[in-house]
Amino acid sequence: MNCFEVSNRTGDNGVRGVFPVTSLLSHSCSPNVRMAFRNDATCQGTCSNRCVAAVDVEEGQDLTVAYLHLHMGTKERRERLKDWFFLCACDRCKDPTEFGTWQDAVRCFKNDCKKGFLLPENPLDFGSLWKCGDCGESSDSSLVKNLVEELLEEKNTLDRSDLQSYLDFLDRVEKKLHENHYVLNATRRWILPLYCRMMANNKAGNLVTEDMLEKKLEMCRKYLYILDRVERGLTKNRGRESNIYVNL
Repeated sequence: MNCFEVSNRTGDNGVRGVFPVTSLLSHSCSPNVRMAFRNDATCQGTCSNRCVAAVDVEEGQDLTVAYLHLHMGTKERRERLKDWFFLCACDRCKDPTEFGTWQDAVRCFKNDCKKGFLLPENPLDFGSLWKCGDCGESSDSSLVKNLVEELLEEKNTLDRSDLQSYLDFLDRVEKKLHENHYVLNATRRWILPLYCRMMANNKAGNLVTEDMLEKKLEMCRKYLYILDRVERGLTKNRGRESNIYVNL
């Protein structure tokens, strides 16, 4: 039985709700249903919930929702899903490339391999070797885990209001990960509002350059590319990023 976090109209997390039918839905890392909640302004009254199809659903097909954030890589998602006492083996988790997004891929550790990326040979095995698709070199999963953990730790120490520190971090990390890696996308997701805030405060019009606008658009495109594949349908994230994309 699953409960859902219900926010009030101000965006604060007010309560957790248990709904008789939707609380029984299974998880998928590429769900075909999303939740829509309705409640009063204070979250003191009755909260209602409905399921909205994110994509076309075939007759007899299971309805699935996401129990957690979908923008993480397979390894981290499956680790976190242990809290629900199961190991996910959905179609996305079974695909090393995660529907062509390469969100877990890191650059090959071999010095003379310039273009290759490592992916797990068996993404459902936490201890699986990671193999380069270019040179064929295999690496231990612990090396990949340590790299990603170090980068996440560094990202979490950045000043959240300092746009330049995030941009510098992005430039450095892009040399170690695939351009669609979830660490990079998490960084872009934070950079985009900082760009918007700076542009909104740019009354004189002398702070925003053409290069900044191009970088902002490119980040939006990369993020929307991921959403097209792992968070299908009309979602809050898609609305948010689309709004950023069209408002220069």
